[in-house]
Amino acid sequence: SEHNRERLAQTAGEWAREKTHVVHCGVSPALYSPRPADVRRGEQFEILNIGSLQPYKGHPHLIRACALLRDRGVPVHCRIIGQGQERKRLELMIAAAGLEGVVELLGPRTEEEIALILQKVDCYAQPSIITTSGKMEGIPVALMEALACALPVVATSISGVPELGRSGETGFLVPPTDEPALADALAAVYADPEGAVQRGIAGRELVLREFDLRANVACLASLFESVSRTRRFAR
Repeated sequence: SEHNRERLAQTAGEWAREKTHVVHCGVSPALYSPRPADVRRGEQFEILNIGSLQPYKGHPHLIRACALLRDRGVPVHCRIIGQGQERKRLELMIAAAGLEGVVELLGPRTEEEIALILQKVDCYAQPSIITTSGKMEGIPVALMEALACALPVVATSISGVPELGRSGETGFLVPPTDEPALADALAAVYADPEGAVQRGIAGRELVLREFDLRANVACLASLFESVSRTRRFAR
């Protein structure tokens, strides 16, 4: 990510910036399609999150934001795909907040299953945080998958996330751990379905342009070839 390139330059010196190339990870866009035009949005506001159930993913903040939305009268339904060490804690949070049926933990799913679920939701949420040990996201592949399906995203403004979840363009960015701000951004997507569609379209165009796996692997291969040629000539 550009974020990590900047960190390298700050740590090692400006010389590192010129010697560092950013080659984004990516997805195969052909595997992910937008919701068919003849499928209308349902009565519930469908939110999806995908990621291992680990502390840096910030799932407790999404659960609390869903409670805020419910209390405001938003017909929210949130599904979380993934498995991990936080599952029991999240189950207890959901029960304590009376969110059974509002927030669901679906466990792990295959790529094919995820591609189908992405077509049936209205918004993708990525509530990631930076843990006390400093662990954080890079640029989540799940964000790329969601945007490839033309979904607007609501995410936290950490690490390389803003390189993909661009506030006002492909969705909204909020500060990490700020549950009211997260709820406000999700509510804004719910209240403006036409704007959500436009942000989703912009997100898919961004993925096709900058996060296509085949194109980015070709770029990486080209860099290796360039280095190889330079070393041969140096001898």
